[in-house]
Amino acid sequence: MKRALAYLLGTFFGVGYAPKAPGTAGSLVTVPIAFFILSFGKIPLLIFAVVTFLAGLWASKVISSDKSMDDPQIVVMDEVHGQAVAMLLIPSQFALLSSVEGWVLAFISFGFFRLFDIWKPFPAGYFDKKVHNAYGMMLDDTCAALYAMIMTLLAALFFN
Repeated sequence: MKRALAYLLGTFFGVGYAPKAPGTAGSLVTVPIAFFILSFGKIPLLIFAVVTFLAGLWASKVISSDKSMDDPQIVVMDEVHGQAVAMLLIPSQFALLSSVEGWVLAFISFGFFRLFDIWKPFPAGYFDKKVHNAYGMMLDDTCAALYAMIMTLLAALFFN
């Protein structure tokens, strides 16, 4: 039961089994979920980000151990967490489900998050290359998300 739950959460309900680019798939399916949560305010999205971080730590530890791999591609909870963090600074006036600008910003955050998650500027690259455990898996995406969050906020300034 514990193992099945770890796979369910770690793969974000099966998204991690996407045949191509599972990390991108994990981020992409998170955009509408995170934007919906953001429409209720930043605190609910922050709670979602914290919960996905903690769930990701646990699930990635179980799956990594099970697969005898440092960072199995099927684990996408780190991307789910990162995408949520990347959207945290979308200004409140755009965080409405009916806001075209808000949706544009949400997908801009997706683009920036994928860019920084692939590029892995410091300290993301450090966690990816040097920390070979669940913390490394989660923290490299958290760092990439922080860069994406800042760039998304800067993009939002152009809408004002």
